Amino acid sequence: MSLITVYPRSSPQAAATTTLIDHLRQATVPAALAGTGVQVYVGGNTAIFVDFARVLTSKLPLFIGLVVVLSFLLLAAVSGAS
Repeated sequence: MSLITVYPRSSPQAAATTTLIDHLRQATVPAALAGTGVQVYVGGNTAIFVDFARVLTSKLPLFIGLVVVLSFLLLAAVSGAS
């Protein structure tokens, strides 16, 4: 097992850092290790936040829909719809 630490020239919040993470995961690492069977993970705080933002964004419509439905049900229960 090996650990390699890489520091980007851009700040953690910069779009260039997100682009670097995507490029490492999709192009650089797979091309460099093709056919070797080696598993490589690109991680770190910035990568964690990028992954979390993508998951949160994919679930956002479901969350908004759930809040709207629950708000409607609560409003109907409080107003005594009968």
